Amino acid sequence: MVSDTETIGSSIDLDQFHPVSGAQKKHDVVFLGRMHELKGVFDLPEVWAAVKAARTDATLKVIGEGPHRAAVMAEFSERNLNEGVEFTGGISEEDKNRLVSEARVGLSLSSEEGWGLAVNEYLASALPVVAYDLPVFREVFPGLLRSIPLGDKAATADAILDLLANPNAREEQGQAGREFVQRYDYRKMACQELQHLEKLCTS
Repeated sequence: MVSDTETIGSSIDLDQFHPVSGAQKKHDVVFLGRMHELKGVFDLPEVWAAVKAARTDATLKVIGEGPHRAAVMAEFSERNLNEGVEFTGGISEEDKNRLVSEARVGLSLSSEEGWGLAVNEYLASALPVVAYDLPVFREVFPGLLRSIPLGDKAATADAILDLLANPNAREEQGQAGREFVQRYDYRKMACQELQHLEKLCTS
């Protein structure tokens, strides 16, 4: 039950996300977020280098804009990691949602989050998610993510590789996430908000 001091959390529109499977999956990993150090963008080159060392044909979409995009792209170039990698920059919501759904694994490297919009969008697209272990993620997505100790880039790469090698595990984790994230649809959250306000007004 919602307490008098509890606030209703953020939400998403599930109708905007359309999971796909099989041949419709066009890239292995998607990284979605603002291109800022707090989103872990400077960990991404080392993580991806480890993935590519074990799986040379792996592909990556990096979706987002921000102050550190040029620096991260430069490091990818310096490490000769550009093959199979696309930095989209800022794109429309429709294109972003489509590219997320076409990935096999969603990746979050954030060192702090207030809620986890990108992770919610991965789950809404039925993607398994590899993410650094943050307290907020434990609260918002209990048992739903492949949680990695903060900053452990080798373990992050290993988790990605494990999911890429196991389609059944990907599907199972992705479907569990899609079912779980129904609770964060904006319609359900709006009803909770209304119930909370009605309780306050009648107390």
